[in-house]
Amino acid sequence: MAQNFVQDGVTLRAAATAKIYSGTPVYITTSGAVPATTTTGIDGIAMNTCSNVADDNNYITTTCIYQTEGVFTFKVHSGAAFVLGDRAFIDTVDNSTATVAGEQEGARTVVATSTHVVTGGKAIGTVVGLGSPKALGTTTGTDYVQVKIATLSNSNLANS
Repeated sequence: MAQNFVQDGVTLRAAATAKIYSGTPVYITTSGAVPATTTTGIDGIAMNTCSNVADDNNYITTTCIYQTEGVFTFKVHSGAAFVLGDRAFIDTVDNSTATVAGEQEGARTVVATSTHVVTGGKAIGTVVGLGSPKALGTTTGTDYVQVKIATLSNSNLANS
């Protein structure tokens, strides 16, 4: 059961029909957690896989653990280029894929600069590293970036 052990997280439940994979930015609604979108901002990053309906055969429970602070690695939107200190915005969250090599465990989350997202989009954090520790040899802000996340409750980052 070591694969399901998460430390220092906050517990919540998935909303009505939501299915959230580990590594997905989440947004908390009145009915529970759902994957974040380009305009919602985030309330944290899911640390385990969960859904509204438990599935013991796939280790999917109805309880999510999520972190409200930390640095996470994200894929960069095609055509976007980050520099240190840039605000990162969610471009897409593909919440149906398995692990993608070189990215954080779980869903494939793509981030973009303010020029590549919808007007009014909420920043999810600040770029603190270029490249990815997992994708060795990448040291630019065009493939992967490391983002210090900023949750809605404590973010003072400007919208796009």
